[in-house]
Amino acid sequence: MQIIYERNLRPAEKQHEPWVTRVTAQMLAAFDGLEADITRRPLAACSVGMTQAGVITAVSWFFTQQMLPELVPAGAVPALAQFPQRPKRRVRSRPRSTARAPACRSIQMGTPAGHDVHCQRCGSLHFR
Repeated sequence: MQIIYERNLRPAEKQHEPWVTRVTAQMLAAFDGLEADITRRPLAACSVGMTQAGVITAVSWFFTQQMLPELVPAGAVPALAQFPQRPKRRVRSRPRSTARAPACRSIQMGTPAGHDVHCQRCGSLHFR
């Protein structure tokens, strides 16, 4: 967001390139950290198990790819680039129903809190 503000909203004579360079380095370090975390511990990509961390990660990645794709190529962070795509591939069309979707079976089985569980419904890992 800071890079977009600096490049698009500030007058050219007030833009400070060393600051943009510093902020860009911080952004790249953050995406590298996310890539390492997602590789080590994948985020749930289904609607039942997705947490706030998953939503924020997907939105941040999408925003960056829409506004600054040249700064963070998808090939540099493959697990992160794939993460927001997974839910789209898993969605099935179902007839509309007023019934609530059941919780993932892995959570219904009484898995103790504080453990990762493999979701039998969507194939993702969930933290309980």
